[in-house]
Amino acid sequence: VLDAMPLGILVTSAEHRALYINSKFYDLTGYSHEDLKDVPNADRVLQRNVLGENDKLRSAFVNQSEYRGEHRYRRKDESLIYCRIYVRPMLSNGTLLQRMTTIENITDEVLTRDTLLRQTSMYTNLLNTVPGFITHFEIRSKRSGQCVATQLQRLHQRLKRGDRSY
Repeated sequence: VLDAMPLGILVTSAEHRALYINSKFYDLTGYSHEDLKDVPNADRVLQRNVLGENDKLRSAFVNQSEYRGEHRYRRKDESLIYCRIYVRPMLSNGTLLQRMTTIENITDEVLTRDTLLRQTSMYTNLLNTVPGFITHFEIRSKRSGQCVATQLQRLHQRLKRGDRSY
């Protein structure tokens, strides 16, 4: 069941040894089973490849606390992906037994969100410059084909009502 999940899963012992790694984790990180099977600090492979601010992630491993965050991640082949990481310690009477870490590839989501923000800004500036010039536009997700411009549609409706307080 865990191998069929769209998330990479790494379960480590209190001593940071890998107890379970699903195939999606290998796919997302670029590491192989041989790379991680005898690594004494398997979860640290994940930590050191997270780019940018990762003090809270490191703190979760040290303090045995939960963590959720989005990060850029450098795969073994040096390519970059955006990922959502979730760390959950499994405790018994305050003692750490195991830690489950999941990693999800959100590269498409982040790139679509960034594109939408850039396009929203561009269209908002255009609407402010030439009111009434644009009567209809859509931004569609390349992946799903669905319209993702709900904020822009609300802006257009406000303009039609004469409301320029956005």
